[in-house]
Amino acid sequence: FNNKLAKYKHHIIVGNHDIFLRDSLDVSSLACIENLPNVTVYRKLKKVNINNLNILMVPFLVTEINKPFVSSIEKIGTKCDVVFGHFDIIGAKMENGFISEYGLDMNTILKNIKLTISGHYHNISKYSLDDHIIQYVGTPYQLTFGDANQYRGFWTLDNQSNMEFIANSVSATFVKTDIGEIDNIGDISNSFVKCTYPSNISDEDLFKMTKRIEDKTPISFTTEPKQIESI
Repeated sequence: FNNKLAKYKHHIIVGNHDIFLRDSLDVSSLACIENLPNVTVYRKLKKVNINNLNILMVPFLVTEINKPFVSSIEKIGTKCDVVFGHFDIIGAKMENGFISEYGLDMNTILKNIKLTISGHYHNISKYSLDDHIIQYVGTPYQLTFGDANQYRGFWTLDNQSNMEFIANSVSATFVKTDIGEIDNIGDISNSFVKCTYPSNISDEDLFKMTKRIEDKTPISFTTEPKQIESI
């Protein structure tokens, strides 16, 4: 932030992984950068104007922030073009295919706010009602095997509220595959790889296939037997 990113202005909302206390934003790891002249860290609800867009910055909804935000959603929708947040929303897709069962009501947000852009969940997902949108941007890079085989990257937003996704082709990836598909997985030199194999495979065949994967020089490589479907 001081050197490579010094020429940019940074607006950062406090998320749940940035805080030490479960229901308070007071102690945050972002304290180490929030006094830099090119960085603004949002620990409270704050309306700002950037490139002629009226934007509401919403940090992670601890109790003291959740109530004023929820009670003002209709008013927010009439005054803001975009809401940036770190939201739990009922019905949104979380990691590993799970659906959120707690948090904000999705329909209430979609009915009142034109564009909601959220972090928090790792995967990318989008929800819409008429011309109102909730866009989960996902993490900018894969973090675990739970993110395997999924696109990651970053987004741009122009002054007309149009979003564009830019795929991350630099960071390491996580790859899960079946050992019978090893010839189809392409370049894995920048990947963590996990391969499943059938329980009836011979030790010799397993060794040969493992060697073929290792020859592709992944960052790391593990094997595990296939789960029995009935289990």
